[in-house]
Amino acid sequence: MPAIDGLTGDQRFFVSYAICWRDIDRDELLKNRLRTDEHAPPHFRVLVPLSNFRPFYDAFGVKPGDAMYRPEANRAEVW
Repeated sequence: MPAIDGLTGDQRFFVSYAICWRDIDRDELLKNRLRTDEHAPPHFRVLVPLSNFRPFYDAFGVKPGDAMYRPEANRAEVW
Protein backbone atom coordinates (compact mmCIF):
# COMPACT_ATOMS: atom_id res chain seq x y z
CA MET A 1 0.00 0.00 0.00
CA PRO A 2 1.26 3.48 -0.73
CA ALA A 3 2.17 5.88 2.05
CA ILE A 4 -0.47 8.55 2.59
CA ASP A 5 0.41 11.69 4.53
CA GLY A 6 3.73 10.05 5.36
CA LEU A 7 2.15 6.97 6.99
CA THR A 8 2.18 3.41 5.66
CA GLY A 9 -0.98 1.31 5.65
CA ASP A 10 0.10 -0.49 8.83
CA GLN A 11 0.86 2.79 10.56
CA ARG A 12 -2.53 4.21 9.56
CA PHE A 13 -4.21 1.11 11.00
CA PHE A 14 -2.55 1.58 14.39
CA VAL A 15 -3.16 5.33 14.43
CA SER A 16 -6.84 4.81 13.66
CA TYR A 17 -7.05 2.19 16.44
CA ALA A 18 -5.60 4.70 18.91
CA ILE A 19 -7.94 7.46 17.71
CA CYS A 20 -10.95 5.21 18.38
CA TRP A 21 -9.98 5.09 22.06
CA ARG A 22 -9.06 8.78 22.39
CA ASP A 23 -10.74 10.17 25.49
CA ILE A 24 -10.20 12.89 28.06
CA ASP A 25 -11.84 12.42 31.44
CA ARG A 26 -11.97 14.56 34.55
CA ASP A 27 -10.35 12.95 37.59
CA GLU A 28 -13.73 12.35 39.30
CA LEU A 29 -15.10 10.51 36.27
CA LEU A 30 -11.97 8.38 35.89
CA LYS A 31 -12.06 7.43 39.59
CA ASN A 32 -15.73 6.48 39.28
CA ARG A 33 -15.06 4.42 36.15
CA LEU A 34 -12.21 2.58 37.90
CA ARG A 35 -14.63 1.62 40.69
CA THR A 36 -17.63 0.70 38.53
CA ASP A 37 -16.46 -0.33 35.06
CA GLU A 38 -14.73 -3.68 34.55
CA HIS A 39 -12.99 -2.42 31.41
CA ALA A 40 -9.59 -0.77 31.39
CA PRO A 41 -9.50 3.00 30.84
CA PRO A 42 -9.12 3.97 27.16
CA HIS A 43 -5.50 5.08 27.61
CA PHE A 44 -4.50 1.57 28.68
CA ARG A 45 -6.64 -0.11 26.03
CA VAL A 46 -4.21 1.36 23.50
CA LEU A 47 -0.83 1.37 25.23
CA VAL A 48 -0.87 -2.11 26.76
CA PRO A 49 -1.97 -4.22 23.79
CA LEU A 50 0.14 -2.36 21.26
CA SER A 51 3.26 -2.45 23.45
CA ASN A 52 2.92 -6.26 23.38
CA PHE A 53 2.26 -6.57 19.64
CA ARG A 54 5.21 -7.27 17.30
CA PRO A 55 3.52 -5.80 14.17
CA PHE A 56 3.24 -2.45 15.99
CA TYR A 57 7.01 -2.48 16.62
CA ASP A 58 7.63 -3.34 12.97
CA ALA A 59 5.28 -0.65 11.65
CA PHE A 60 6.88 2.18 13.62
CA GLY A 61 10.40 0.86 14.11
CA VAL A 62 10.03 0.94 17.91
CA LYS A 63 13.42 0.47 19.56
CA PRO A 64 14.75 0.22 23.14
CA GLY A 65 14.46 3.61 24.79
CA ASP A 66 11.25 4.55 22.92
CA ALA A 67 8.26 5.37 25.13
CA MET A 68 6.20 2.30 24.16
CA TYR A 69 9.11 -0.15 24.05
CA ARG A 70 8.71 -3.25 26.21
CA PRO A 71 11.50 -5.86 26.28
CA GLU A 72 10.50 -9.01 24.44
CA ALA A 73 10.85 -11.11 27.59
CA ASN A 74 8.23 -8.87 29.26
CA ARG A 75 5.67 -8.92 26.43
CA ALA A 76 2.46 -10.84 26.88
CA GLU A 77 1.90 -13.65 24.43
CA VAL A 78 -1.46 -15.38 24.08
CA TRP A 79 -0.61 -17.99 21.43
